[in-house]
Amino acid sequence: MVQPTMLEIIESFYGYGFKDQPTGVGVMLFHIGYAAEIHPDFSILGDQTIRELEIRGAAYIKYTTTSIRIDGRKGIRQSGTLEFQGIQNEFSATILSEGSKVWKIIIYIETGDQKGQQMEKAILDSIAFKGK
Repeated sequence: MVQPTMLEIIESFYGYGFKDQPTGVGVMLFHIGYAAEIHPDFSILGDQTIRELEIRGAAYIKYTTTSIRIDGRKGIRQSGTLEFQGIQNEFSATILSEGSKVWKIIIYIETGDQKGQQMEKAILDSIAFKGK
């Protein structure tokens, strides 16, 4: 759900989610197009991402944030741990921006799940933008 106050500055919002039941790997992908005069700040986007995880039931969130760049787009990656329904998880939130466009890729896996870690790495390594 997009908060009503945000509808004034958001021109487009797409959200997708996937949870692989056998492995417990979860992936959420968001693309947000803000009004042309809005250039979102990464610290605000990062805080929003953590709040979104909490709204979905995550607890005990601990993370670090690093700056990244993918195909010329600046971003941040939040990596850490959280708990969903009593299960300890590792997560990463990759947030990229170009002008008024924002992409978020959130991945969570059960702590210590090597297959899940391989899937997470494959997803993160596959992030690319075609053309400019």
